[in-house]
Amino acid sequence: MVEEHSINSTKVFLIIVVCILLTFGLCMLYSTSGIDWRPEGPEIDNKALIRQLTFIAIGGFTAVFLHYFDYRTLCRMSRIFMGIIAVLLLYLAIANALKKNLPMVRSIKGAYRWIRFGSLSIQPSEFAKIAIILFMADYYHRFNRHSGTFLRGFLVPCIPVGIIGFLIIAGGSLSVTMITACMVMGLLFICGVRMRWLALVAAGGIGIFYSMINIFPERMRRVTSFMDPEAVAQGEGYQLWNSLLALGSGGPYGRGFTESRMKLEYLPEAHNDFILSIVGEELGFVGLCVVILLYLAFLYGSFKIAAEATDYRGMIVATGLGLGICLHGMVNIGVISGALPTTGVTAPFLSYGGSSMLSALISVGIIMSVARESERAKLEGAEEFEDTRYE
Repeated sequence: MVEEHSINSTKVFLIIVVCILLTFGLCMLYSTSGIDWRPEGPEIDNKALIRQLTFIAIGGFTAVFLHYFDYRTLCRMSRIFMGIIAVLLLYLAIANALKKNLPMVRSIKGAYRWIRFGSLSIQPSEFAKIAIILFMADYYHRFNRHSGTFLRGFLVPCIPVGIIGFLIIAGGSLSVTMITACMVMGLLFICGVRMRWLALVAAGGIGIFYSMINIFPERMRRVTSFMDPEAVAQGEGYQLWNSLLALGSGGPYGRGFTESRMKLEYLPEAHNDFILSIVGEELGFVGLCVVILLYLAFLYGSFKIAAEATDYRGMIVATGLGLGICLHGMVNIGVISGALPTTGVTAPFLSYGGSSMLSALISVGIIMSVARESERAKLEGAEEFEDTRYE
């Protein structure tokens, strides 16, 4: 009865954290994009807010459905998901290599990362992380006893994951690739892969990162500009410099809700990748600390559900999804504060965008499914933990 109460309280805690983040994000989106400031006076423009509410509604219904769907079935279907994602990413990689618009693919600010289905644009790399986590959970559930070996414990699962990562890079999304790599490294460590092979992956990742920024000069300029954004404030450092000005003018407690000045056409993508810059300007350092605490609370809730999972699949799924969302949030905070190079990484649950919102809420639904199955197992008097190491 105590364990059942613990699972229920963790689910409620996680749902409350997500609802707070979503509500906070909608308020900041209204402040950032809902008021269109013009010389003749402000006008209300709620198009972005309405679209974001639509994304939340679709993602919310999907999360509820997934809550009642067995996550173990999703894990068994992970190879299908990986195949679909690989095909979509390959199509985007071809468009990026040709630098040419293809059917359902259009360049957005020089990037070919979205596939259009009518009026809806989907960024496959956002969903690739979920597919990878489900695949790794299913694989290590079945072959956990081999996790310490090189061939079946390391090389075999890393080949399909590496292919997906390569396709994400080929599509021009280096930042998402690095976040995905960090997430995969964390899961490999949890699954018991030896440290020397993890070090090999880390060395390879650093080498690929260095090669990619050297091959493409614009990436090198973007990476180096964060070290002295003021020197290139009218070029590659424009976004970061204005973000730092926004954070600096906010001070400890901010200028006040809707009182941002930098959103008045000074800070591009203020409602998207740099929405937390506006949070820092309007709500100050305290507001940003609240956001960081909420992300850490989400991570804690996910890990708590992972610890109470009834099998290895559930443990890996909840851990990976929670880690992936928290990594995205922390990288976004690092970008807007100048601690990391400027890159297109959204703040989960807060930034405007359909793919980001849908993938985050899908992750929540799957984590809730893990918690529901654990709760059901406890009610049915199942074993404390299904040890699959010797299957």
